[in-house]
Amino acid sequence: MKKNLNLLFYLRKAKTKRNGEAPIYLRITIDGVRSETPTGRSIQPIKWDGALQLQKGKSEEAKTLNHYLETIKTKIIQDSNILNDMGVEFTAEQLKDRFNGIKEKPKTLIPVFEENNKLIKQEQNQKYVPSTISQYGYTLAKIKEFLKTELSRSDIPLPEIDLFFIRRFEIFLRTKYSLDHNTAMKYLKQLKKVIHFSTQICHIGIQLQH
Repeated sequence: MKKNLNLLFYLRKAKTKRNGEAPIYLRITIDGVRSETPTGRSIQPIKWDGALQLQKGKSEEAKTLNHYLETIKTKIIQDSNILNDMGVEFTAEQLKDRFNGIKEKPKTLIPVFEENNKLIKQEQNQKYVPSTISQYGYTLAKIKEFLKTELSRSDIPLPEIDLFFIRRFEIFLRTKYSLDHNTAMKYLKQLKKVIHFSTQICHIGIQLQH
């Protein structure tokens, strides 16, 4: 379901500076839940048009400030539309953090793989047959075992996954389970599909950063 986004620029007069300028804040509201953040700009209250949420007049100063505020608005709307189109859940607080350049902790393989498996299970008998869904479950189990026995860990951040990791997993499958080439490739193919799924998620995150 598409999120209901509302943006409002306003003056935080309680924080008026000694020079008489009040900071301009941005209020992000999603489905009635709000989050607020300073924009990094301030203005004399007499110059501010609260109804239009911009600086009055056509001076270069006004044009520069208003363009800056419009750029912020456009970027946040674009971010919201991208996430809505991808069906990704997000909050006003998360949009605020992205605006401020606060990065989320790197996603890790196991939760992403588990989320992928939940999604494909929802499409059972439509896009995926039961045997394919079961195979994804087997692949996840093998990855967990590989991480535990070969790397002494329970999970791995997505940015750490590289060709060396995939190669080691392939060797693990062949030596631990004596799998032939074609069978091992089936596991690797599913791993690579989930990694591709994860990179799409990360790509969204990159797009939303300044």
